[in-house]
Amino acid sequence: MFLEFNVDDRAANAVSGHLPKFTGQDRFRAPAGYTIELFRAGETIYKDGDTADFVYEVVFGVVRITTIACNGHRTVHAFHAAGDIFGIERRSTRYSCAEAVSEAQVLRCSRPRFEAMMTSDPAIVRRLWTHILEKAERTEAMCLLRHAHAIHKVAYFLLEVSAPLTIGKKFKLSMSRFDIADYLGLSSETVSRTFTLLKQRGLILTKGRFVTLVCIPSLRELVGDALRYRGLESDLRVT
Repeated sequence: MFLEFNVDDRAANAVSGHLPKFTGQDRFRAPAGYTIELFRAGETIYKDGDTADFVYEVVFGVVRITTIACNGHRTVHAFHAAGDIFGIERRSTRYSCAEAVSEAQVLRCSRPRFEAMMTSDPAIVRRLWTHILEKAERTEAMCLLRHAHAIHKVAYFLLEVSAPLTIGKKFKLSMSRFDIADYLGLSSETVSRTFTLLKQRGLILTKGRFVTLVCIPSLRELVGDALRYRGLESDLRVT
């Protein structure tokens, strides 16, 4: 939104999850007057109840957006990677918490300046519109997958987080199985069993936190079946 990335930097970040190396002139440009902040893994960027004074864009790393219910149950609403914006609120206060999943660098923009940019820069408006459409599409898919089986949900998640990749099919999952579970509405044990099932079916390979998508068309077929039939295929149930 505010930064101009080199495509290779985005790909390297998505695959490795590590700090991109910059030499000479920075390979992204941050407008003068904007603040770039670095957060350690697990560090809070903003919390529920804070004033919504700023909008953010991820430079590198992964950020999760969460809420905690009265009974202590945590819901992960989104994961944001390089190039994603977050923190746009209609209200003056935050309703959620933003935390760095891995070491993350974010660009912070004041709300008044962001609104001024939208009125003066058509490119910003186009990118914001694309962001809104992508968020709406993701929300609709998650609603349709709400009652789907675990294998459909995990297949969707893997395709979603690997979408920014431009080189190969291997990427690093910065988030834990507990993060994935709270995002998909599953237990952490079910997430682990589902990864095992996908490996047994030859659809993915895993090594530590690195995942290789072996058969993307089959993963897409699983997701397509869930979105069309709401995940009622009994042979795909993971218990």
